[in-house]
Amino acid sequence: MKQLLRVVLAVMMLSMGLNVMAQAEDPTPVPEPPQLLAWVAAGTAPGAQSPDNPGEIVLMDADGNMEAILNVPTQAMMQRVVACGESADGRTFAFYIGNENQGTITLLDEDNTLITLANDVSAMSCVGMGTLQFSADGSRVGYLDFSDNFTEAVSPRGRLVLADATNGEVLDRYENVAAFNLSSGLLTTVNFYDDNDGKAVEIAINADDGQQTSEVATLFADTDNDCFYNSASISPRLSNQIAVVLGYRCTRGDVRDTQWQFHLVDTDARSATLVQSGTTIGRFFPFTRTNTLVMAPDGATVFFTVPDGLYNNSVSLKAMDLASSTVRDVVPQYVAMPSVSILPYDARAHAPLLSPDGRWLAVVTSDPNSNADLNVIDLNAPNLPPINISAGSSGDTVVEMGFSGDGSALYFIAGGTEGGDNVLFQLELASGNAMRLNRGHYGHGVLDAESGTMALIDWRAFADDEAPQLTLVEMNLADNSQSTMYESGTIVEGKLTDASFIYPLAWR
Repeated sequence: MKQLLRVVLAVMMLSMGLNVMAQAEDPTPVPEPPQLLAWVAAGTAPGAQSPDNPGEIVLMDADGNMEAILNVPTQAMMQRVVACGESADGRTFAFYIGNENQGTITLLDEDNTLITLANDVSAMSCVGMGTLQFSADGSRVGYLDFSDNFTEAVSPRGRLVLADATNGEVLDRYENVAAFNLSSGLLTTVNFYDDNDGKAVEIAINADDGQQTSEVATLFADTDNDCFYNSASISPRLSNQIAVVLGYRCTRGDVRDTQWQFHLVDTDARSATLVQSGTTIGRFFPFTRTNTLVMAPDGATVFFTVPDGLYNNSVSLKAMDLASSTVRDVVPQYVAMPSVSILPYDARAHAPLLSPDGRWLAVVTSDPNSNADLNVIDLNAPNLPPINISAGSSGDTVVEMGFSGDGSALYFIAGGTEGGDNVLFQLELASGNAMRLNRGHYGHGVLDAESGTMALIDWRAFADDEAPQLTLVEMNLADNSQSTMYESGTIVEGKLTDASFIYPLAWR
């Protein structure tokens, strides 16, 4: 019996040892805590840096330790370091360094390796809402390289460059592209072709079927009445259909105003049908993204924007029901769109934001009396009114927005700007209820949806007659706790000395 007990104990100990060895050989992976990609430079705020000392791009950990990964190049009129976008899988992030007319687009991959995507391109290549896009699987990236005089062009277009997102190598180039879509992985483009006056009088709509890119429809302007195309946006190819919204202008004839035109392309029949059109109150300007379309996830509705005439970057948001060919206003006017001349850290209203699952679209409106509202639209329920929340008093706005990873909530900051009082809210999208999380003096920030962590600029007043001190706080959205990650300079006898700023770009 004793001998049997010894054998049993020996077997148990051997089994335990094997389990320990197996765990040591195949441990459960522990995810690395995210690092913050940021721009750091001497100065009181983003945009206040010296062209001779524009700072560095750094990676910062939760304890505030920084690793410089790129020196911001010294150049005349260096104005901006801004985010361009991120692949859907989060592996690759793109950002722009330069001024309005000339700069560099850089990719940062999942190993934090820097890849130069483009040199000497205008900031319009990175203004948002479609000028730079990743393919659905994140393997390719495309951007529009606009000409030097694109702000003066009557029919603006650029060179579309497709590149390998893993190494930046150019895969293909397409000339005369006014708009493109790469979001589904299959490329669609609108190409402009000019008369002798530089006006686009012929349009080619091209589509990739997975094998090759072909011209599936051609449109011609009414040249007898001096008509031409001056703006475009295009949807991905869904089954055999593509939606295209065009700006169209005539200087003679019955219609002498700017029109919007909604065309539906049948790629099998290789034809385009003008479904609806209307007159815009304002014009399509080449330096703004006032012509943008978003397809609902269920494919039943296309949401698109047209100028409303208030500002050169404000629009009406409309919805086209593809089954009935009817169009309706979703947000009638005052929606703020991105512009090459409006930097994110100077913007009076946040640019539109699409949820990761593509279901929700958040837009900010700002009327002539500076009253701002947040509007959140369920793209799969276009007949429901948007969730509407006031930003506060006249002059207040929505400073920052970010969707949760599962798309169930929108975090946004509403209230004062430039150190004014404001509030971080959590909006539950299913119910439409907004809850206050924290009060502060917040500015620009970035959300890590996976960990529920937000890095936010927080302006702190230290003297009545002095500008506030810039700090960066890390916000835990689960328990609303926050800690300071960075402080600008040192306060000596009521004065801020050795001022520096940090501008968060993304969590990596």
